[in-house]
Amino acid sequence: MKLLKAVFFFMFPCVILAQSHFSINHFTVKGDIQEILAEDLDRDGLKELVVIHHVDSNESSRRFISIFWAEPGCKYKQSNSFELEVPGRYSIYDFGSLPGEKEEVLLLMSVNAADYFRWVNHKLEGPNRLVNFSSQLIQLSDGSRLLYNDAFFDWNKDGANELMVMRMNEADIFYFRQNKWLQTTIEIPMDAFYFSASNLRDAFPHGEVRVDYWTPSFFLADRDGDGKSELFAASNKKIWVYKQGADNIYSPKPFAKLAPRIFPDTPSDRRRSQINMQVVDIDRDNRADLIVNLQQGSFFNQKSSVKIFYGKDNWTDPANKNPKPGWASDFTGWVVGPFVMDVNSDNNLDLVAPVVEVGLMEAMKAMVVKEFPFNIRYYFPVNNTLPAQPTSMDMINLRTDFSVGRMVSGFPSINADFNGDGVADLIYGKSDQEISVVIKDRKGQKTARQETIKIDTPLLPYTDDLNGDKKSDIILYYAQQENGKHGDFNVLINQGGW
Repeated sequence: MKLLKAVFFFMFPCVILAQSHFSINHFTVKGDIQEILAEDLDRDGLKELVVIHHVDSNESSRRFISIFWAEPGCKYKQSNSFELEVPGRYSIYDFGSLPGEKEEVLLLMSVNAADYFRWVNHKLEGPNRLVNFSSQLIQLSDGSRLLYNDAFFDWNKDGANELMVMRMNEADIFYFRQNKWLQTTIEIPMDAFYFSASNLRDAFPHGEVRVDYWTPSFFLADRDGDGKSELFAASNKKIWVYKQGADNIYSPKPFAKLAPRIFPDTPSDRRRSQINMQVVDIDRDNRADLIVNLQQGSFFNQKSSVKIFYGKDNWTDPANKNPKPGWASDFTGWVVGPFVMDVNSDNNLDLVAPVVEVGLMEAMKAMVVKEFPFNIRYYFPVNNTLPAQPTSMDMINLRTDFSVGRMVSGFPSINADFNGDGVADLIYGKSDQEISVVIKDRKGQKTARQETIKIDTPLLPYTDDLNGDKKSDIILYYAQQENGKHGDFNVLINQGGW
């Protein structure tokens, strides 16, 4: 007996270490999953799982929103779900709180109206009319999908959500004033690409015409340090800036239409995929900074150039036609993003640059070993100054299957915190049946606290804190993957104990 006890106490720590940090829950919806969001609709501290899915047929497509609500203890069940078939007139969805209310509503937009549904007794009740408008540009003409657009948002940071509706070269913004919605209109920069074979009009007099429109990206930041945010709209090489008036309403005309000479000439049909701009106060001096990522080259000759133009150097001054970057770095690969976030929980914003490097040699190697390199470079500022070289780096090999022409291991995710210390951890697919979770330290280095989970791997794992315990949980779904699991998803609840 003593020998058995000794063996038990010797083995017990090993058993504890072998236990998973996650409880795995499997769910299924009737259609192909388009996306999943986590939203605390009733604001009870537990987030509902919102599943957007569709069923296609030769006759018509049907769209659904299924909501799974959590019991106390963050226990999701297949039976704890509500399904709404979305009428064909709607094309855009969003979530947010109505002015003066705490709970969130589901917002659905059609070509000329915005309606909302309330989450009451674990069901969506509606529709209720929010506002009417003349038209909106963003539409999905086939009616087979729903598009998420963060349009119902606190655009002027006054504590209440406004609704932005984009039209051609204009946007309507609805402000809630004196218990009713006030409609205003601002000019916005837009970009378009068209194809029409006019030189073949004799052979194809009624040929196809293709027109693609791009709405601008919007950012909120303080341009001049006066404590009031400006609205920045960036589209291609144009950056328009709008000021708030005393009533917190943006002026119809932009304060400045900026087109700084920070881009080389690029072919008009490819420039959209090559230029990424974002406006954020990365150095925390209460003035808006501009981050530009310019991608160039072919798949086997990749390069990117990332530049940061600081607000203190007055890049937003219309007279400054040729601003100089305060920080710049060149990459022999394509940079995704980059992303601005506090990686190591030191209250400073860091720069995170995921880099795909697939040159000719890497491509030839990938044909043999069935993987190609993917690295994530972290730049931690010192005294609000970014270093020239990365502070730390994650090297990951992404598994590929050239027989089916796709990646099988999935992209890494860097915005999760699995042990609740405020430091960004790492999750990535090791294979099509393995996901690796890695705890990182404040220096950005991987630690020995890791776990490999045997489960089907998605293209991109989705992480969120579902139960408010400051530890990330994992949602895995398999949209756009040829594995026969398009209606399946898995929820991995973090049990702690890291």
